[in-house]
Amino acid sequence: MDSAETWYMFRHAVLREAAYQLLLPSARASLHESALELLEKAGAEPIELADHAHRAREARGPTFTTRLERTERQHLFNAARQAERSHRIGDAEGLLRRLEGVAGADDAAQMEVARLRTRLTLMSGRGPEAVDAANRLLAAAEASGKEDLLARARFEAGRTFVDMADTARARGLLQLAAAHFRKDQSRELCQCLGSLSTATWFSQSAELALPICDEALALARQSGDADAACGTSINRVNMLSGLRRVQEARDELERARLLLPKAGPARAVMFEMTAGILEFYALRRDQALHHYTRALNMAREFGMQSEVARALVNLASLDLPGVTPRVALERQAEATRIASECGDLRLALYALQGEAEALARIRDYETAAQRLQTARWYAQTLGLAAQAQIVQLGRASMLLAIPGRDDALQESLQALQECSPHVETALAWIATASEVAVHYRQTNEANNARAWAARAFEVAASFAGIWQDAQRHLQPLLDLQPAGVRPPDTP
Repeated sequence: MDSAETWYMFRHAVLREAAYQLLLPSARASLHESALELLEKAGAEPIELADHAHRAREARGPTFTTRLERTERQHLFNAARQAERSHRIGDAEGLLRRLEGVAGADDAAQMEVARLRTRLTLMSGRGPEAVDAANRLLAAAEASGKEDLLARARFEAGRTFVDMADTARARGLLQLAAAHFRKDQSRELCQCLGSLSTATWFSQSAELALPICDEALALARQSGDADAACGTSINRVNMLSGLRRVQEARDELERARLLLPKAGPARAVMFEMTAGILEFYALRRDQALHHYTRALNMAREFGMQSEVARALVNLASLDLPGVTPRVALERQAEATRIASECGDLRLALYALQGEAEALARIRDYETAAQRLQTARWYAQTLGLAAQAQIVQLGRASMLLAIPGRDDALQESLQALQECSPHVETALAWIATASEVAVHYRQTNEANNARAWAARAFEVAASFAGIWQDAQRHLQPLLDLQPAGVRPPDTP
């Protein structure tokens, strides 16, 4: 405690509190206001500033609290955002409860409370509740008639719908929000474009999403927002990886690594997961195991249930020595359960695909096909057209492996005809076409076997980066490889 000239120190907090209570309310308020002013200049933590504003407001009484209430609210918002970014959900929820008590009739404050509630509900793994909160947020913003509040509500609802895989709706909301932010030169433009690039990627293609991602990344770096830049950079890695631009993806991952020390813990989990995926594609399974395990441990530490499920899916897919197919199947089933509990249908879709692969390893093709039928329904429901085609092709391959399944060939041919191979679906198309060629060879239909083998090799040669991955599917058909068909980079 201090006056203008004197400092007082106490041996025990109880003594300090007793002396504090002896002060007149006006003296208490003045002390807290002086401390608040000094600490604001010193750059103290938001929660400490909010506490001083709160105690000054209590001491002043209801008559003179408008300014202090506004100050307390601003510092509480900053503390809550800080807790949200650090993934300290319990702390953020406690701050949210305090905010609800000081939001008052201020529209902007009430909207920010609703936005924070939506975000924390989603981060807590309560997906369906988050969707309801996002819809209420949108309705309240529209009722306010204020364009800036509506733009922020569209942004928050949009990124919620991205996470919940309602990508078509998300893209529409984020496009409207981005147009407003661009007009106002708002700081939210960077994050909004980042979410928009993800929605575009999931609902359309990585090629269309990449320019949006590049703009978001440039804005994040320009503004000095290391957390946003790191997250956007990692998303860019995943898009480049999906487009088989592996070296560019690796270079971008190194740039993301440099941003990690200044980014939040959620980015560290994203980074490890993405690094593991790149190592997996490079067939360096030990390195992939290292990154996936780190991601799993961090996700559990921070209570990030969706990321726990994602790490389990990736670990189960490694097919490591000593990991039995049964263990892999258990991991995938746990991932499916967690994803479903979180309401994360997109992750549940990938977990179901992983389950199907694990079931195929123990030759339970019938159950694997059933899992993929459910996965296909998820993909169609979520509007993920490319993923739905990949799942349909995978299911056709499972059916071909079931002895005596009369409809397997017809369903496989239909799946191949309905899918026009592009960079995201080509590998699945090649796998099923190869299975069809092998089937025709086994039934002594040499011409059909040769025709489908030729088409599989031609598709493999049509896309840069596909040829090597396709070899495990094409290996049984090497004697049927057309003479003029070679990898894209072969002279």
